[in-house]
Amino acid sequence: MDRALSSRDDAFSKAKASATRLLKIRLRSKKEIADKLALKGIRPAVIRKTVRFFTEAGLLDDRQFARAWIISRLKKPMGWRRIRRELELKGVNAELIDDECARARNAHDEDEALKKLALRRMRQYREVNKLKAKRRLCDYLIRRGFASAAVYTVIREIST
Repeated sequence: MDRALSSRDDAFSKAKASATRLLKIRLRSKKEIADKLALKGIRPAVIRKTVRFFTEAGLLDDRQFARAWIISRLKKPMGWRRIRRELELKGVNAELIDDECARARNAHDEDEALKKLALRRMRQYREVNKLKAKRRLCDYLIRRGFASAAVYTVIREIST
């Protein structure tokens, strides 16, 4: 009996230590922590206990994670589609993503960021055929998560 308790405590301590190391690097979503711990062979019950422990301690919060993620991605800059997709892949609840994206949209001008990025990137294609440069720029901006209609508008604007 004592051995079983000791084993569970060891597993929980190991999981907490692992999660602490991960959280020292950057904020994480609950799913990210759970996935990383699962990769280390930690049992699901211990993972749930660890996630609960860090959530209750206020160190694991998907809303706080989503806010930080959105801010960091907007600085790159990236479009809303890509940001949403990344948050979905990180296991953040869709309703929470909607709330945080709506909150961030009020303070961010996506069109301006798109135009600045397009102008900066277009300089790299000076030596390339104009049509090929437009195609490359378009592909690049769409991969960054900007809406295709906005991308086409900006490309038309800057290439005239």
